[in-house]
Amino acid sequence: MPPPFDPEREIQQLYRDLASKEPAEFRRAYLARLEEGRLVWPGTTVPRLGVIPAAQTASGLIVPASAVAGPAPIDAMSTYLTSTEVLGRPLTDAELDPLLKSATDEHFIMEAATWLAQLEHHGSLDIDLQLEAAGKMFTEPALTKVQNLVRTGYRLLAPQVLLAVIKAALLVSPAGTPARADDKGLNPFTFAMLGVADRLGVHGNGNGGLWGSYPADLSLEVARNQSFNADHNFGSLLARYQRLWHDLPGQLAGEPGAVDVEGVFEQVTGVTLDDLLLVGAPAIGAAERGQVRFERGYFYDNIPLPKATLDAALRLLATDKATMGRLVHQEAQASGFDWSYTAFRRFPMLHADNGDLILLSPVFLQERLTGGAAYWTLHDHFLAQGTAVDQFRSFHGQVVEAYARESVERMVPELPGGSRRVLYEEDMQRAWSPRRGKVSVCDIAIDYGWAWVCIEVVSGRLTQKSLSGGTAADFDQDVAKLVEKKVKQLDATIQHLDRHEEKLSGRPRTPGRRIYPVVLVAHGFPVNPISMSELHERVARAGLLQGVHVGRLEIVDLDELEQIEALHESGGPSLARLLADKQTANLYRTALNQYLYFERRVPLARPDRQGRLGREVMEGIAARYELLSQNPRGKAVGA
Repeated sequence: MPPPFDPEREIQQLYRDLASKEPAEFRRAYLARLEEGRLVWPGTTVPRLGVIPAAQTASGLIVPASAVAGPAPIDAMSTYLTSTEVLGRPLTDAELDPLLKSATDEHFIMEAATWLAQLEHHGSLDIDLQLEAAGKMFTEPALTKVQNLVRTGYRLLAPQVLLAVIKAALLVSPAGTPARADDKGLNPFTFAMLGVADRLGVHGNGNGGLWGSYPADLSLEVARNQSFNADHNFGSLLARYQRLWHDLPGQLAGEPGAVDVEGVFEQVTGVTLDDLLLVGAPAIGAAERGQVRFERGYFYDNIPLPKATLDAALRLLATDKATMGRLVHQEAQASGFDWSYTAFRRFPMLHADNGDLILLSPVFLQERLTGGAAYWTLHDHFLAQGTAVDQFRSFHGQVVEAYARESVERMVPELPGGSRRVLYEEDMQRAWSPRRGKVSVCDIAIDYGWAWVCIEVVSGRLTQKSLSGGTAADFDQDVAKLVEKKVKQLDATIQHLDRHEEKLSGRPRTPGRRIYPVVLVAHGFPVNPISMSELHERVARAGLLQGVHVGRLEIVDLDELEQIEALHESGGPSLARLLADKQTANLYRTALNQYLYFERRVPLARPDRQGRLGREVMEGIAARYELLSQNPRGKAVGA
């Protein structure tokens, strides 16, 4: 039996976890495991960044190692197991339906949620977890077969599949506390999971046309899969939450069109953003140790907030099974079954029949606590007021751009004497605008001397149609809004640099200098060989970003911007150098973080300021918990 739920203990443990993210090979008190192809400085375990390994061809020629046998995009992919691989055929509807009805909905929900919590904590690359799951789910001879498949790259546990089992249980299984018809037989969850997995994937008949020279159904499937499985780091989310939803909105409060995000959120919901985090953070800490089911009293008896505040917080985080089942059904009808997870993102916790709370996905709860609830609550509130939503979106865009500026300034410091290397839209307007009116320019331009990096920041997000159930035309609308429109501003900036660079930099153009255009889609975009090939072709057809001195368009998100900032802190290559090297890399059409990890073998990390901010947020939660605990009127019981 798990120990009694103690929110203060979970907060302290979560703080320790977030404060101990230093890679194992950096801890000097331990032995480091050397990896082939990963260069380190002599006498240390510190990676040598910016060094391109060499290899010898069969003819004796020394060339970059990537030219001999480099990684391919498929190295960043894995495939989940289905009944076809394990049993030799897919389960029929006549077989899957009774499986789902042979146990209660909460049996399947608890099994899936428990494995998902472990998977999200360990990561999909943890083969030991996959093998452990196989050992618990199968007996011989199937066990050996599944273990061999896992060792060759298949995954038994996959987030999409586990969440799909929860949806199927809500729609098909009889309601009730965890129970199954045959306690001594094989667990129906295992085969239900494999059967559901076989029903996920591309279902089109090929008549949907092409997108990116590939069938549109396949292109959309890849984009949705990549968006759904984007990596998450709770420490980074906490740090970003502090800046995007507390600090920067306060600093920009005097700007025209500013929105009091914290005040309006509390007015609409009855709970503050920090109260919401105080309620949800302990559950995330508990999930890391395998607990996903919580008695209702654990929250109401232990979290030192008034009952009304706890009620308001849980209304934003959890719903009952009947409501969730209805939302899942409506979503599946509107957007298809495979990728429709908005209901789970909105309510990452579920009220069980006996009043307990079940955590469906720690990652969804992290997203909800660190900005998801804030953005969508305010978005929907202002949308109901008509044009007020435009003001909110615009202000959120200002906040995101201010955050991006912070990161860029830390990775590109001023030169001795105070010469600026980072220029902003207002600097470019002063340099190039006529006496009246404005010119089209990007948000940020970085002067490296030998190269310029031009960045356009986008705070918009992929729509639900792109993420699930929409058509290629729907995805095209998002691509046009998030990327293609911004490319025109990048192109205009390049034209100004080519004509009058000296007006902006204060010096003549460096011979042979390069320009690298970047769209920073803050909240993520599916960068893959299909999407980037199509975008590069569209840019070329439009006659934009042309010239031998102009690099290919790159798309990055806030995670990748922060990773580059961390590289700068450790003495790694500059952003311009990374972009230049990626132009001729094997993984030039993949996301920047995949190029760094799979091809350059660079350990991905978060910058020091993020670690500091994340710790400060958790320290604030712990201190607030202790302060409130000393106030009897703050207790939920009897409030």
